Amino acid sequence: MVTQRETLTTNRPYSPPSNVITILQRIRSRNLPDRVGSEYLGDARIPEGTITRTLFGLRFLGLIGQSDEPTPDLCSIATSTDEEYRFTLEQLVRQGYSEVLASVDPAQDAPDRIVNFFRRYTPASQRGRMVTFFLGMCREAGMPTLEVSRDASPRRGGAVPSGRNATVRGESQPRRSGARQTAQGNSYEGKRTRQRDGTLSPALDMLLRSLPPAGAELSTTQREQWIAMARATLAFLYPSQESQQEATQHET
Repeated sequence: MVTQRETLTTNRPYSPPSNVITILQRIRSRNLPDRVGSEYLGDARIPEGTITRTLFGLRFLGLIGQSDEPTPDLCSIATSTDEEYRFTLEQLVRQGYSEVLASVDPAQDAPDRIVNFFRRYTPASQRGRMVTFFLGMCREAGMPTLEVSRDASPRRGGAVPSGRNATVRGESQPRRSGARQTAQGNSYEGKRTRQRDGTLSPALDMLLRSLPPAGAELSTTQREQWIAMARATLAFLYPSQESQQEATQHET
């Protein structure tokens, strides 16, 4: 039987980051419950197959205790301003991922370097999702990542194409929209690629924003890195029956 110490040592959360973000936003907009457990997550419409993984993510970040009780940090988040919320969440992310952040910089390191560091964690088949969760929570906390700039300033290092460094959020949006329409005929309007509020899934948003403007140079290595992240993101959003069964086996 896997103990909690072994789990925290060898595993990292790999639920959709949007699940944890949904819970945090729900708590900030409603009364804080006595327990943030399976029933609460079900009421928040977290998919049943990801509830256990989402609870692990909440525990890992120090938001709930072993009996699903809110921690002082979650109580603080419940009544925080936007600035206080991101500050508190950033401290929790930095604390939970201290060894990761001591070796990699999500603002400058390419995805393959981050995935390579996560090779020390299990299950091996979920490492791509672990990285997606990590980067998703960094973004939610206001921490810059290579995949998505939090502002319009250029990003340095890694596999960032030179064309993307000149991208400004307001000017590049039409091009990204056009790329999305080309990819699926009209648009990414599929229910499973968007959240319930109609916005694009954070994982897909992160992936699409990592592309340079159309016509910019993209090396073979950069293309392969992007395709690898695309595969991991699609597996994350559209889990196969085999991956679900494997994840369930590791959770029991």
